[in-house]
Amino acid sequence: MVSNLPNGGPERQFLDSAIDLTPNRAAILDTDGTILATNSAWQDCAETTDNWLQPVDVGVDYLTVLETAESTSASRVATGIRKLLQGTREQVEIEFACESADEPRWFVTQATTAMHDGATYITITHCETTARKDGQRILREACEISTAPDRSFDEKITTLLELGRNAIGIDYGTLSRVQDDQYIFESVAAPASADLQGTSVPVAELPNCERVVKQNRTLVHRDVESQAPELVDPTWGIESYLGAPVTVHGEVYGTFCFYSMAPRTEAFPDWAVTFVECLSNWVGHELERREREEQLQQIKTTISDVIWISNPKKDEVEFVSDSYEDVWGRSPEILRTDATSFVDAIHPADRDRVQDALEAQQANPDAYEETYRIIQPDGETRWIHDQASGIYDDNGTLRTIVGIASDITERKKREQKYRRLTERITDAYYAFDSDWNVTYWNDTAADRGDMPAADILGENFWGVYGELEGTVYEETLRKAMDSQEPTSCEFYYEANDYWIELQAYPDKGGVSVISQEITERKAAREALHEKQDRLDAFVTATSDVVYRMSADWSEMRYLDGQEFIVDTDDPRQTWLEEYIPPDERPRVTAAIEEAIETTSRFELEHQVLQVDGTRGWIYSRAVPILDDDGEIVEWFGTATDITDRKTREQTLAQQRDDLTQLKRLNTLVRNLTQALQNTTTREDIETAVCDRLTDSDLYQTVWIGTRRQSESNSSVVVPQASAGVDDAYLRGISGGEPGPASAALNTGELQTIDDIATAEQFPDSRREIARRNGHHTLAAVPIATDGTIYGVLVVYTPQEHTISEAEQAILTDLGRSIALAIQRVHSQRSLTAETAIALDFQLSDADIGFADVSTELGCELDLERRIPTGDGGYLYYVTVLGAPPAQVCDYLEDGQLVSDSSVVHPTKNGEPALIETHLEETPRLPLDVLTDY
Repeated sequence: MVSNLPNGGPERQFLDSAIDLTPNRAAILDTDGTILATNSAWQDCAETTDNWLQPVDVGVDYLTVLETAESTSASRVATGIRKLLQGTREQVEIEFACESADEPRWFVTQATTAMHDGATYITITHCETTARKDGQRILREACEISTAPDRSFDEKITTLLELGRNAIGIDYGTLSRVQDDQYIFESVAAPASADLQGTSVPVAELPNCERVVKQNRTLVHRDVESQAPELVDPTWGIESYLGAPVTVHGEVYGTFCFYSMAPRTEAFPDWAVTFVECLSNWVGHELERREREEQLQQIKTTISDVIWISNPKKDEVEFVSDSYEDVWGRSPEILRTDATSFVDAIHPADRDRVQDALEAQQANPDAYEETYRIIQPDGETRWIHDQASGIYDDNGTLRTIVGIASDITERKKREQKYRRLTERITDAYYAFDSDWNVTYWNDTAADRGDMPAADILGENFWGVYGELEGTVYEETLRKAMDSQEPTSCEFYYEANDYWIELQAYPDKGGVSVISQEITERKAAREALHEKQDRLDAFVTATSDVVYRMSADWSEMRYLDGQEFIVDTDDPRQTWLEEYIPPDERPRVTAAIEEAIETTSRFELEHQVLQVDGTRGWIYSRAVPILDDDGEIVEWFGTATDITDRKTREQTLAQQRDDLTQLKRLNTLVRNLTQALQNTTTREDIETAVCDRLTDSDLYQTVWIGTRRQSESNSSVVVPQASAGVDDAYLRGISGGEPGPASAALNTGELQTIDDIATAEQFPDSRREIARRNGHHTLAAVPIATDGTIYGVLVVYTPQEHTISEAEQAILTDLGRSIALAIQRVHSQRSLTAETAIALDFQLSDADIGFADVSTELGCELDLERRIPTGDGGYLYYVTVLGAPPAQVCDYLEDGQLVSDSSVVHPTKNGEPALIETHLEETPRLPLDVLTDY
């Protein structure tokens, strides 16, 4: 403190204590305006353009400084001080702004009169309020943002976080939600490099936020490490933190917070704490409001009842669901502007009663429950059931009334229809209220009990019929009343010696009862039980399946399957699907319908599903059981397992079909063989075979092919004649992959395929075109005799036909017959030739074993026969003259093409020796060309 007063005096002590109490710039003036003393803060310079705020020394006339300064604010301060000196004011406070290098700065100057020992002093303080002014501005801006009607909640949160981050001078601002042990960043204001939106981290990684959530209170730390070292987190490194909890319906939802990775040099200003706390409260309320709106919207769109909320005075409707327009036929907006407009639609006969109830509702809303009619604008009348409930605050004061108005028009129609029906009920019908007083008693009830309606209506039922107390009759009625569930029983009324069936139907107002006399039915039922006992004895004794069906066969009531089909003791309405295969159901249904229509015996052999799921056959018989009126009551039937017999019959039938087929094929082959005797060329033979086989209905398609060497020196099958198929089909055979025809040529054995669509040995490249031509099964038959294979015969059968072993044998014989016919034609050609030419060839190619051995051994080799083998090669039978046959065989085996050779028979009695030579990979030799020719 600076002072020009002597040290230690009482006046000095007073002045010291007066100005040392304030942290602001302070000075004490005498009545002349001279500065007597200042505190240490007085010497701090305020960097503004107003010079009068610069430090002024003790002893200076401060009034003169103020009055000579060219500043409106200084003049205002001087005027205030003079008013204090004049005694017209005791205190003066002046707020003003001054320009500075960066932005305007705000100050408040306060001057007060102080008395001490009869002397008057003026204390004056200068306090900078720029931060407070900024805080007020930020809070006002936050209020404007949060109440902006044209912004969404998410837009408001984003803008508020960015506003707070910039105003507080901090790196991050977040609204986050806590879910289980995760902290989810829902909205983030952060540096551009940070990307936290929508991410989540364990809550334990953020100990500051975790404390806010657990303690449910605001947390402020300028320097986390120095103020709360236990909250330092190694993962994020948050060093300064300001956050408040967001609560929704009393539970902590998350946090609204700001933080940086470095400590602050100054404490968070008070306005910043207020900013965070106010906005965290606003977010919580806004989330609750949005949740309520979503719930209300769901109610508005999904509930057909009219939900309404009004104030206790009934002069304002706070909410009404959209279904109001559907029920009342009027816009909800009308109700929102005129809370009682719905009354105008109430039926005139009901309006006064409802208005009285609405007035009473204001005092006791929970007691309000009314049923009334309304008239829609189009004139349609609707029935409404309206009830309400009050919502009270903690002090028991009624705050809101909530109600539900339900359209019960359809229910009313049903009730009216029900009343009309009850009037036509021929059984005894009567009703009680909740106190067991009789409210309805029809004529049948009156006649049966000899009790006129006039004598019992309004009377207590148990008082009139005390003998029924303690019986199953009373038990049934009271159970219906208590449980509000329909109940029934059968009761023997001993007083009048008859049986009745009692059906009780409760509602909130009491119980309605239908009582039907069933004495005759009980007797019939007893007789039926006796029949059932006899039936059970029959079922036990018989080995047949026994069953019972309803009158229209819609329900199987009983079935003893005798371990043949599945038993059932419970009624089944799905018996047709469970026991009868799909393809048999139309036939079974037709037989049932005929039996019902003619009231005659049902009798049919049909297939069923056995216990193991396979099909079996039964012979089923059923007779109708008739009542006294000749109407069918049910059917009783038995069924015998005839599976074995049916299997034998089907086997015999198939055998008969197969024999017929074989007879036809035998006849066809026999006729064909005879026809081949008259052919003169191989082409005629092949054509006749194809045409005759397809002219019958035994085969769809027939073709004959021979083996040829392709340009790539591979063996292929080439069709020579065909019938029942076009050229496009045949063209693909010679160029395709090997199939059953190739296999038949190679092995000399018949090949069959039962299903072309799935057989692996059928070429995939040919499968689709075969399917389009309707081909299903085929046989490839080698045309061969005495070891010589002349070609292959391929036949295709229709879809339903398979080639049996007997048929395969016949086809094999046919192939041999065709080969013999071809052999005969070739022989006839040789015998009838007018000239014979003998050709001698010299083969100079040393790689050809026959030429080489003839040269080396000086022998003569004559080719007698060439036979193709299954591996694509040939067997050559050669006579040898002039050399030992064994030596010739050894020499040939040393060559490149011959795999093995052997002596068939040696030279004997002047006959040349015969050898057999096997060539696995046969080139196209001149010898082969001449032989084929």
